[in-house]
Amino acid sequence: MKQPTARRPMPPEVAAASQSAHLGGYVKIQKVGTGSMGEVYKAWDLKEARWVALKILRSNDRDQLKRFMRESEVAMKLKHRNITTTYDAGNDKGQWYIAMQFVGGHTLKVFPRASHRISVELMRDAARAIEYAHRLGTIHRDLKPENFMVQSQPKPGGNPKSIEGCSHQVFVMDFGIARESTATTQLTMPGTVMGSPSYMSPEQALGLPVDHRADVYALGATLYDRLTGKPPVESKNIFEALRLVQEAIPTHPKDKDPSIDAELDAIVMKSLEKKADKRHQTAGELADALDAWVQSAYAPGASAVAPTTAPAKKAGCGKAAAWLLAAGTVAGVAIAHAMVWAAALVRTGMVAP
Repeated sequence: MKQPTARRPMPPEVAAASQSAHLGGYVKIQKVGTGSMGEVYKAWDLKEARWVALKILRSNDRDQLKRFMRESEVAMKLKHRNITTTYDAGNDKGQWYIAMQFVGGHTLKVFPRASHRISVELMRDAARAIEYAHRLGTIHRDLKPENFMVQSQPKPGGNPKSIEGCSHQVFVMDFGIARESTATTQLTMPGTVMGSPSYMSPEQALGLPVDHRADVYALGATLYDRLTGKPPVESKNIFEALRLVQEAIPTHPKDKDPSIDAELDAIVMKSLEKKADKRHQTAGELADALDAWVQSAYAPGASAVAPTTAPAKKAGCGKAAAWLLAAGTVAGVAIAHAMVWAAALVRTGMVAP
């Protein structure tokens, strides 16, 4: 007979918390993120006896509330090992909240670049998760290094102080500006640009309607960043970045790092095609290409693939606890939510400053 799982004891800081820290069945313990829409707390789930990330809407603005609730509706439908789980959403004492899985690890923005294989395997798994979301009719629209969390565990017999000595699981986070492909509710005005310019597709930069292939582009842009240390398009000026996304051809990854072979370079560049019909047509197709590259490049007898030329930081899976971040935060200090530009866009592809 299977024994029931022992209930986790209540942490002392939860027992000592004041009544004002209670919100909808959760006890707020520590603020771990803040942004223009609201705040994220490390909180204790009284019913399930577990830590959660509690995202609280700070504004009563009707449009922000619609986006906030859309995020919860979309995210709660997604059940995948590589997507942070959203447990609950509701209102208590006039405050709207979303309770999410609390993940320990690094965002891809700060996760050390150690080897091409690790980067490719992480993005392969992320692409599988996005393909799953696409099959359920959800387009993320804001994929970037800050919206992927990597949780690491020591391999059996591995060195926990080494990235290569750990196994890594990637989580896709923050569906804050996700859209259902069949949605009829209009939450953005035509011509409004939502997302992060360095990783968004040309059609998204123009404020045009997008489909799942915009996420394929963003996955490729994020992998480009992992392999080279920089996004395919960079500018401190938002409007210049939006223009470059539409017009500039990114430098090939292999030209930035000679250890990147031609096959991997081609996979990345295909994801970054300006025209959506020239890209990998699904996130699953991209995942298959990345998996085939891993199987070929690291097959027995294959020539060794050199690690990236960037020095890996001294951070193995043993240090992950020091990077305990809540799902839904950017680099542990802010809510990873959309940057919104109601830009004056023209259909020629030029972005007016």
